[in-house]
Amino acid sequence: MQATTLIYDGSFDGFLSCVFTCYEKKLSEVSIQKKIHVQHTVFGNFDEVLTHKEYADRVWNGLKNKLTYVGLNQIYYAFLSEQPQVEDVLLAYIRQVFSSKKT
Repeated sequence: MQATTLIYDGSFDGFLSCVFTCYEKKLSEVSIQKKIHVQHTVFGNFDEVLTHKEYADRVWNGLKNKLTYVGLNQIYYAFLSEQPQVEDVLLAYIRQVFSSKKT
């Protein structure tokens, strides 16, 4: 299976829109990259995700139901760190949060 690279505008809502797209399209092999830092590869699909406030709000509200205020802040602060591939780490964490049975 080929990996899909989701490209977004670099905003937090854009990132959350990518998370929504992963679930909507049932994507398993995903890399999320900012538009200004895209690294094209020979293999794989690229898909530009537009920022949709409604999609971002749905993901954020879902996280609010699963995490504490501190947990939500940790996601946001990690995103703001702009560390390389932080989006992929956060996506893996968010998937873990949504798959957990605890609320």
